[in-house]
Amino acid sequence: MFVYTVKLIIDKNSKDNFISYLYKEHLPDVVNTGCFIDYSLEEDIEKDELIARYDCISQELFNKYLDEYAERLRNDVIQKFPASILKAERNFCKIIN
Repeated sequence: MFVYTVKLIIDKNSKDNFISYLYKEHLPDVVNTGCFIDYSLEEDIEKDELIARYDCISQELFNKYLDEYAERLRNDVIQKFPASILKAERNFCKIIN
């Protein structure tokens, strides 16, 4: 099993709308690619970060996501919130235990 994590720092003025958009559209759209089996959204209160986590069963499916879907889905977010994302960090890890 693998996990794809996206950490975001969002402008405070659009944070509530951004979270609503993630839940209603973006997170389900990412899972509906068929490359992930589940997702969660967390908020790191101390760092003021949103953390989207996507569960993936194989490196191949993650590569398919990157090759076929990632650019379009990222651009959708940027179009809807062009100045709201102050920082984005992505990470893909293998779950050991």
